[in-house]
Amino acid sequence: MSRGFWSTALLLSATTIGAGIFAIPYVTVQVGYPYGVLWLSVATLIMVAVNYAYTEIVVRNGFNKPRQLVGY
Repeated sequence: MSRGFWSTALLLSATTIGAGIFAIPYVTVQVGYPYGVLWLSVATLIMVAVNYAYTEIVVRNGFNKPRQLVGY
């Protein structure tokens, strides 16, 4: 696989993890462990769906050079 693939995959992972590193523990403490795990599962499914949709847009687009999200 090319360097561009790994760079993109790691950037996407870091963005997803970085957005919730402070919010998830705080919310879990506020609502309790069972609800925290439930909401974490829901948030995970939403993030996977959004990232999958964005990936499909990029792959099916006819541009030779990848664009930023704003360009789509």
